[in-house]
Amino acid sequence: MKSSPALEAAYRNYLAATHLKPQVTALPEPQVSWTHFLEQVQTRTGPQENAFLISQSIPWFGKLKLRGEAASHQAEAARHRFEETRIKLVEEVALAWLDYAYLAKETTITDDSRDLLAKLVPITEEQIRTGAPLTRKLTLELALGRMESRLDDLSGRRTESSARLRAAMGESSAEAKPLPWPTLPEGDTSIDEDFADFARELRARHPLLAALDEEISKADSNARLAHKNAIPDPTIGANVIDIGGQGDTAAGIMIGFRIPLAFKKYRAERAEAVERKAAAEAKRADAETKLLAELTGAWERLLSQARTVKRYRSELLPAAEQIIEVSEASYRADSATIRDVIDDQREALDVRRNYWRAIADFHSAAIRLETLAGNPDPSLSLP
Repeated sequence: MKSSPALEAAYRNYLAATHLKPQVTALPEPQVSWTHFLEQVQTRTGPQENAFLISQSIPWFGKLKLRGEAASHQAEAARHRFEETRIKLVEEVALAWLDYAYLAKETTITDDSRDLLAKLVPITEEQIRTGAPLTRKLTLELALGRMESRLDDLSGRRTESSARLRAAMGESSAEAKPLPWPTLPEGDTSIDEDFADFARELRARHPLLAALDEEISKADSNARLAHKNAIPDPTIGANVIDIGGQGDTAAGIMIGFRIPLAFKKYRAERAEAVERKAAAEAKRADAETKLLAELTGAWERLLSQARTVKRYRSELLPAAEQIIEVSEASYRADSATIRDVIDDQREALDVRRNYWRAIADFHSAAIRLETLAGNPDPSLSLP
């Protein structure tokens, strides 16, 4: 969070918005004017030489308050936007970390599978010396070459995935070594929460919806202000006329109003404010609908991955481990071909890889659910 330029920008936008209210609630600047008569106007007590005027416009009752309310709502919306950016940042880092941790598991599994095949090399060479066809060795070497190619590809993906994680954390990845491999925990994939709880939390806490609520309140303040804008603001002041020739100085007070003749302008301003409020309400409703759709998708992914993990743990992983043991023993006893062993290894590799992919996807869905529910620290969902 300390290194994220996006979070810094959102925070600065919020701070900037907090300085808006004092600007819009301040009275207009008073005006001072001085007039020097080029041709003196003669009066009974002497010639008029100079005139001084000071005046102050005063907004009609309630106008400054409504402007302040609109500015306050704008600042609150900016604060919620900052919170939204912060939660998205945590989500982005968490998901990038999960992908990187899964890649570590995939690399380890592939490396273990390569080692299992490599252990068959001396057995195959002994079988060839006793009359087995040379194709066994060639087939095994081809499979090992494919494993090495796969490991090279995973090494390149590690550099890319590490750079993506560094970028999410606001770090430069130029000429940087890949981050150390993290450990992807299996964790507890049981689900205690209910979808209705997440939906209720989303409606109540999601910062985007809170920001749009503030936008609606701002539009409402502006709509009420538009109804007052046609009311003229009074201007009060005082003037002094300097009478030369030791005459009496003349002083007076004044009050003035502008004449609101632009009827179409004020009608249009009120209509615009009403439409902008309606647009803000529609935007909020649209955002809630889309967020609930995302929540539903994340919830279904969570349930699906939980079922997948359970199935792999109880059925597929034990079967895959047994297949590897039986296949290797059969090959040592020369009752299975090298192609059978390679196919069994590939099947077991896919099972183990898919299991850890399901683990990572389960945690990703849990992270997404937490951020949609407005959890300010969704990383706590990781075991």
